[in-house]
Amino acid sequence: MLSLFLPLFLVFLMLGLPVVFGLLAAPAILLWPNGQERDIVLLYRNVYEGMNSFPLMAIPFFMLAAEMMNRGGISARIVGFAQAMVGHFRGGLAQVNVVDSMLFAGISGSAVADVSALGSIIIPQMERKGYPRPFAAAITAASAIIGPIIPPSGIMIIYA
Repeated sequence: MLSLFLPLFLVFLMLGLPVVFGLLAAPAILLWPNGQERDIVLLYRNVYEGMNSFPLMAIPFFMLAAEMMNRGGISARIVGFAQAMVGHFRGGLAQVNVVDSMLFAGISGSAVADVSALGSIIIPQMERKGYPRPFAAAITAASAIIGPIIPPSGIMIIYA
């Protein structure tokens, strides 16, 4: 029975069915003819319980919060403030990126929200000023990790 799963799954993929639905439908179709309807119910209950996870829900909500901050103008104001503090130094825009991440960490405390909010603003600015795109993305990603370390989100320091 297990040897039929892969061919059935591949048939679903060739028919254009999304992978997640192929992974859900193939076992159900293989269990149903054997009279194992109870196992089908357990299969889908376990799939639902696996998706019912706080960390899986936190990431989209942090990204939503970042988008709301972008639309509200908070992110642009943070960038402007950091630009006023360190933007006049050599390599100032890269330093602005790091200072932005430190300031934004106090607001959100999330690296995901930091990257999604500030990355959409600061990376295009850095490209216009002549920084290579990979460098701008690397600085943004590396400085976003500061978020979970700096207080008030510094609970991670206790764990370390």
